[in-house]
Amino acid sequence: MFGKDAASARLGETARRAGIATFAAVLLAAIVLVMAAFNNDFSIAYIRQHSNRDLSVAYKFAVLWSGQEARCFSGPCY
Repeated sequence: MFGKDAASARLGETARRAGIATFAAVLLAAIVLVMAAFNNDFSIAYIRQHSNRDLSVAYKFAVLWSGQEARCFSGPCY
């Protein structure tokens, strides 16, 4: 019985670390996209399609959620 509990604990720890890594990767991607929108960096296709130079700061921040490609930033991915 001890081996089964140890394997379960390792699996749980691996899942926890995977969740943290996924959160960090999504957060980094969101930060990169928002910074690209603020800096008018149109080399990123998503920014080129959903932003323009005339947008106010609030709208540039909202660019992150303006397209279907970024729907994972606002909640569950379907």
